[in-house]
Amino acid sequence: MTLFPRSRHPERGDDILSKIETSGARCRHQQRNQTTKPKSSAGTYAMTAKGVVIPKPGKPDYTKVRAYRVISLLDVIGKLVERTAAHLIADHLERKRALYEGQYGYRKWRSCVDAVAVLMNCTQQAWAGKKVAGALFMDVKSAFNNVSKTHLGKCMQVLGIESDLIRWTSSFMSDHQVKLVLDGKTGEVNPVDTGIPQRSPVAPILFTTYLF
Repeated sequence: MTLFPRSRHPERGDDILSKIETSGARCRHQQRNQTTKPKSSAGTYAMTAKGVVIPKPGKPDYTKVRAYRVISLLDVIGKLVERTAAHLIADHLERKRALYEGQYGYRKWRSCVDAVAVLMNCTQQAWAGKKVAGALFMDVKSAFNNVSKTHLGKCMQVLGIESDLIRWTSSFMSDHQVKLVLDGKTGEVNPVDTGIPQRSPVAPILFTTYLF
C-alpha cells in the first residue's frame, strides 16, 4: 500500500511517486533539525519516545529484565513519514535485487508461510532421494536494539540507496531519548545511543538492510 495513487502510466507514475515521497523524507529530515523541541547535550534536537514495558509470554521468571520487551510509542505523523521511507528503501532493494534470495522476512510478496513451504519442499525432495534433511534455527537476541547507526549507513551506501534516505536514516537514529512506562508509572527521560525503535514502520527493512 502506498500513500499516493498510482498514475495510469506505470513508469511515469512510479517516477512521480518516488519524487514526492523522497521530497517528503527530505522535508522530514529538515523539519526535525528545525523543530522547537528541547535540545540534547550534543546541540541537536532530541526525539523522545515513550517506551512501554510489556512482559514476554511464556517466560519462566519475570524477575529478570530479559523477560520483558520495550515497545516505543512515537507520534502518528512521524510514523507516516517512517512508512514512506520504508517503502522507498524496500522498493530500491527489490528493484536492484540486492537482498539474499532466501530472505523472506520483511519483504513484499513474501511471508513466513512461503519460508515454511520452501523448507517442506526441500525436505520432501531429500526424503524422495533417500537422504536426510536438516535445518538450523538461530535467534538473534535484542536484534533491533543492537543495530549500529554507523554500520547501517555503510550498508546503505554499498547497496546504492539514495543519499537523502541515508541522511534521513542517520537523523532518525540520532539523539533518541526514551522514558519507560511500567504499570502505569512513567520514569525519567534517558538517552538511547544505539538501536532501532521497535514497532516503527521503518524498523524491519532497516534491520534487513543491516544484515546485508
